[in-house]
Amino acid sequence: MKSQRRKIICFLLFLYSVSRCIAQDRQFPHAVGGVLDLRQENLFANQLALDGQWEFYWNELINPQLGPTGTTRYTAFPSPWKKDTIDGKPLPSQGYASYRLTVLLPRRHPRLAMRVPDVYSTYALYGNGELLSRNGRPGTTAGSTKPFWALRVVYFPSESDTLVLVLQVANFHHAKGGPYKAIILGDL
Repeated sequence: MKSQRRKIICFLLFLYSVSRCIAQDRQFPHAVGGVLDLRQENLFANQLALDGQWEFYWNELINPQLGPTGTTRYTAFPSPWKKDTIDGKPLPSQGYASYRLTVLLPRRHPRLAMRVPDVYSTYALYGNGELLSRNGRPGTTAGSTKPFWALRVVYFPSESDTLVLVLQVANFHHAKGGPYKAIILGDL
């Protein structure tokens, strides 16, 4: 009897180990060229980080309804500005920028939410042109910027199969600047 129970416990531990390995090997999609394709993902079962290559506009707080007017560059997201370069020169911690990502969603998905972390040191997040979340007030100068740090969970309508995110970030009050934590999308 003890031998039988020991075999069952060993088998269950083996199954658990295999399932953990499979889960760790699962490759979740990353944004490429400012687009994150989630059309084949099960958003009922998964929470996904909106990581990867986002459009990046240094020294521009783009209008979320009109889109960018400057040169489109791409950067790894999330990543503090000091890790970015433009024309071979590292960016300073102080300044402002916009990030833009187009998320392609499956036709059928739950009511979605995003867990939006703090950034260095203020942001405004727009989805399809509408303000979804704000921490402080991003601006183009120290006087027009109000820093604030808080984690937010934002719900938004799920009718659309495309979500265009615009994240305006400003930092004039901290030694580091820019986003440093992932935004998480899913049925939170």
